[in-house]
Amino acid sequence: MKTQLNMFGLNIVDNLKRNVLIVSETSVTNKDQTYLLKLNTSEQEVRLLRDCFPKINQRDFGVLQLPVAHRVGSLFNNKDWWVIMDYFKGESINWDERNPECIGGKNISLDYINVLTGILADLKSIDIGLFSGVLPSVESAPWYTSLKNKLTKLISCQLFPPSYRQKAINMIEFGLSGESKKDLILTNGDFQFRNFIKLTNGKIAVIDWTENSYNTPNIEPLEFAAMYQWTLMWANIAWQNAYIKKITNKFGISKDRLKFSLLIKSINQAHLWRGAPELAKIQVSHSIQALEGQI
Repeated sequence: MKTQLNMFGLNIVDNLKRNVLIVSETSVTNKDQTYLLKLNTSEQEVRLLRDCFPKINQRDFGVLQLPVAHRVGSLFNNKDWWVIMDYFKGESINWDERNPECIGGKNISLDYINVLTGILADLKSIDIGLFSGVLPSVESAPWYTSLKNKLTKLISCQLFPPSYRQKAINMIEFGLSGESKKDLILTNGDFQFRNFIKLTNGKIAVIDWTENSYNTPNIEPLEFAAMYQWTLMWANIAWQNAYIKKITNKFGISKDRLKFSLLIKSINQAHLWRGAPELAKIQVSHSIQALEGQI
């Protein structure tokens, strides 16, 4: 690895995880100038950072900061992509479902509601036409089209009450039919605090634009990202209530659209967490709230 990096003209500054390194260029005398080297990343993430994000005028953003590729390469016939991108020095926002002090967002203060709505507003300002041929629309995203199968799996695991099955299916099919699709925005598919870095200039960097089986970067309705974040804040009810009020006022989203978004995001999250039944049941309770109109 070190020999390969020398060939790229790079020095290792730190190792964040197995395939992510902080590096500096050997030709740069200022050692504070560092970048992030991500190995074995997806072609989609590379195309976003190399072809799409540089075309966005980020100076117009109020809160958001997007990473941009500086150098890109691939090995073995365009497989095993690597990308050198901006490295954001800042403070990670502490959200961790495994940490009892942070679980369910109970350590997140109300002022982050303005941060989140600011990021959503910045994402909404981006021309989604820039991502044609790079990102799918939500209708073809794997996590979205498999919702009914995930619901069936949750019922078979005795996590989702069968009495709500048909009502949930009806709401999912209504959404899959393409009704009420507007305010489409770019998202990383995993719009949550763990992927946000608070920078020294006051902006928030949204990191991690890699494909995975549950949450994929795509073009989706604004409220999908908004309600996904809501589902992860179950231990902070005051925050959830204030957040709903803020996004409905700021973006004019109807309660029906919020209910549908809550249903599909909570089903997806419950399926992801079905190996931890207590966490999965929290997300199922969110699904029931959506079906009963209790938001």
